[in-house]
Amino acid sequence: IMQIISQKCSNCILIGDLNMRKKEDQIVECLAGGGWIDVWKEATGEDGKLKFSWDSRTNLFHEPGPNSFQFIARFDRCYVRGNELAATRFDLIGNQPIDGKKGDYLSDHYGIVVTVGVRPSSSSNI
Repeated sequence: IMQIISQKCSNCILIGDLNMRKKEDQIVECLAGGGWIDVWKEATGEDGKLKFSWDSRTNLFHEPGPNSFQFIARFDRCYVRGNELAATRFDLIGNQPIDGKKGDYLSDHYGIVVTVGVRPSSSSNI
């Protein structure tokens, strides 16, 4: 996906459930010529409180069972690429139980909320 969109435009945003692991960070950020900025890293300075969009230890959306493996991960990501884009905010949404009921969440993933600004361009074709 990164290769395709970076061929089509110089300013790109990719956001979604990428099911990535930490060991894949550098590889992904260097894909399609590099220059991909991880919005969580850029906007929060790698704030641990906003890091994980998957927490099956707290979020009991899937019923824990004898074969369940509970863990935390940063599966959901947002990447930006381009001189005219500036990542300014990253936050989580849906990371609190519904109506204060322990373990009762909207989804198995927490949502991510980002703000990406567009810098003024010298180009006339934006």
